[in-house]
Amino acid sequence: MNHTINLGEALPAVQPGDVLTFAPGTHRLAIQCRANDVTYRGKPGAILDGSEPVVNWIKMAQPAGWWCGDLPSGAQPTTANLYCHGEPMMIAQTPNVGAGQMDDLSKFLEFDPRQCDGVSLTHAMFGGASWTGATIALWVYGNTIQYRTITESSGGRVAWVDKVTPYNDRNGRFALLNSLHGMDTPGEYIIIGSKVYIIPPTGIDPRTAEITASIRNHAFDLRGADNITIEGFTIQKYCGGDWAGGVAIFNNSSGERCENLTVRDNVLRFNRNWSGTSATIDLRYCDDARIEGNTIADNPHQRGLLLVQCTGTVAAYNTIERNGGTGAYIAGGSGNTVKNCILRDCAAVHANGLTVGNGATDTVFDGNTVENYNIALTLNESYRTTITNNKLARTDDGFCAAAWDDFYPACWDTLTISGNTLSVTSPPRIAEMNAAQPTPTPDPTPAVKRYLITVPADSGITIEEIQ
Repeated sequence: MNHTINLGEALPAVQPGDVLTFAPGTHRLAIQCRANDVTYRGKPGAILDGSEPVVNWIKMAQPAGWWCGDLPSGAQPTTANLYCHGEPMMIAQTPNVGAGQMDDLSKFLEFDPRQCDGVSLTHAMFGGASWTGATIALWVYGNTIQYRTITESSGGRVAWVDKVTPYNDRNGRFALLNSLHGMDTPGEYIIIGSKVYIIPPTGIDPRTAEITASIRNHAFDLRGADNITIEGFTIQKYCGGDWAGGVAIFNNSSGERCENLTVRDNVLRFNRNWSGTSATIDLRYCDDARIEGNTIADNPHQRGLLLVQCTGTVAAYNTIERNGGTGAYIAGGSGNTVKNCILRDCAAVHANGLTVGNGATDTVFDGNTVENYNIALTLNESYRTTITNNKLARTDDGFCAAAWDDFYPACWDTLTISGNTLSVTSPPRIAEMNAAQPTPTPDPTPAVKRYLITVPADSGITIEEIQ
């Protein structure tokens, strides 16, 4: 049966074979898929939105320029994800960073590793003010950012619960979020209880502006449903703090596999995951899915596409850009393909382009363009991987491609790689080959900028790429 969903209407009881067509406008809802063989279709201008408006704005006498509003029920400091007229606002951070770039390490403060014991940090920054209740962002072992709420602050020292593992062989880095001391720039906000305090973007009156806070985890929770089609939507402003939050399209809250999912011609934007461990399209235990023609963009602190233990899934002709995590990550599973996708403009911590690992088999990366990610291609434990006809580019002096310690000799033995173009700047570090793998060797003709990477002799593989 065909159903048209108008603004403000509840979803009907869906039956197998139904087609739900959403009218233009903003539908503030979350959908749990409880029937197989259903098509969810958005007409042009149909938006699925995980946020609700912030209301009851009052201009404060002090500090000058501050406003206070009431958050929608369910909003949390770490996931509120405020937007003003479709532009991101920034949780107050010290030092300041750009909107959506809360883990820009180049702006973080440094500390000697001896100053941090995993549950506290001593630093001159903490003298003279109390930081209790603020959030500290710590760059820790594994090249990740972890967030902790400060529970004690005195004498130039702050402390928190839940131990972290900072680096002990290099300076650490940290930033402070959601603190009164960090509010100094238009577009910033802090959250205390059910109230949000903002310095409005220049020229904005909060009483007449659309300022929203995210409260819903997912647009679509597939719950193992088979033969689902999702097409034609803009999906935006979903949020979450754990591994499954802030996801536009998700399987596996129910622990069941799903089959024959189609996700096509959608725009997925403005979704946020605080922990950075999920993805805008996050599929776990899916078989034979098709992810085609989507734009996955401007999702801060969030991967683009994550396939965990999926089989036979194809992601093709998608544009994945300006997100806050790895573009496309294949974690385990078999027979998955990413082809003819564009991945670009993401420089967040641990935000690589194409990644395969977790014992995945028969993965194919073909015909993709990866530009301005940390590392365009990373290889972890995987077997019978095929990497062909990709353009892998990097504009700084880091690695363009890397094979990590768990890319074992048996992984090299089954790797097929050909027809790729690598573009790097000087110095020409095209790949890091750990565990006694040889380093890249420059061709003797510098003008041609040709670099040769030779993998283990018994693999029979030679990679020759031209900038």
